[in-house]
Amino acid sequence: MCETARPAGLLGSTSLAETRIVCDPGNEVPRKTRVGLGIPAHGEKALMFETTFAGTEGRVFYHRWNPQGEPKRIVQIVHGYAEHGGRYGHVADALAGDGAVVYADDHIGHGLSDGERAVIGDFDHAIEDLHTLTDIAHGDNPDLPLVLVGHSMGGLLSARYAQRWPDEVAGVAFCGSVIGDWQWARDVLAAPDLPFVPFDPDAISRDPEAGASYAADPLVYHGQYKRPLLVAEVEALDAFARDLDRLTMPVAVLHGTADPFVPYERSVQAVRDMPTDDVTIHLYDGGRHEILNETNRDEVIGDLAEWVRRFE
Repeated sequence: MCETARPAGLLGSTSLAETRIVCDPGNEVPRKTRVGLGIPAHGEKALMFETTFAGTEGRVFYHRWNPQGEPKRIVQIVHGYAEHGGRYGHVADALAGDGAVVYADDHIGHGLSDGERAVIGDFDHAIEDLHTLTDIAHGDNPDLPLVLVGHSMGGLLSARYAQRWPDEVAGVAFCGSVIGDWQWARDVLAAPDLPFVPFDPDAISRDPEAGASYAADPLVYHGQYKRPLLVAEVEALDAFARDLDRLTMPVAVLHGTADPFVPYERSVQAVRDMPTDDVTIHLYDGGRHEILNETNRDEVIGDLAEWVRRFE
């Protein structure tokens, strides 16, 4: 297997000079390598590897961050709409420092994976790809507990995964997640034409660097929402509500109180409606949508790491 390896960096980025290739002759080479955005890399807790697997709709690109010692748990990061798993290097670095081996895919239609940009026409396909990645992770690390960490749309994907395979999931952390319902999507789908929503870097985070990094990232989709994705997301929200009784594992919510895309009240209520008796809620005053890239990211990631640490 050929893999790209490099230290994890701030907001998931690295400089090209810090990228090297690790290969076993005769095996598949990733079809692309990620473009560095010039943000200095930091942290040496984790070494990142990138490669692909055959997914439901083509090749799925994924990332793995290894801890320095023997792993104690598997953490699978599930990214949100329009972005990609490589943006979570700083989160993976912190979790690997606590003994996690961390995996994150680029969903179909996202990042370096195959598919029409920013389209997931069937959430079950994305969930099955996530499960394939879990099988890879367990093949690499047998008998370790699996923890899902989902951001935004990735929180809904994580919830649907846990509802489909509840016995395989030790815990789920929802970060600024679209769970419960999303009235905006229902409203715009009722209109004949989808509105164009211009990018507002201030909606991402109070940290200007986070918004600038997002805007400059060539692997982030910056175009208009597409109807098939919103239809699939609403269908997944309906299925989430129908299967709520399957979510009995420990869950955590990390959400900013000033999130302009996903009101925190709805996500908190969705978690409180779950039949689990093990709920952790962290609300961050003034925090916006990308709570893991906020000005108080060290606090947020520290809270996440503390919660994840319990699973061994």
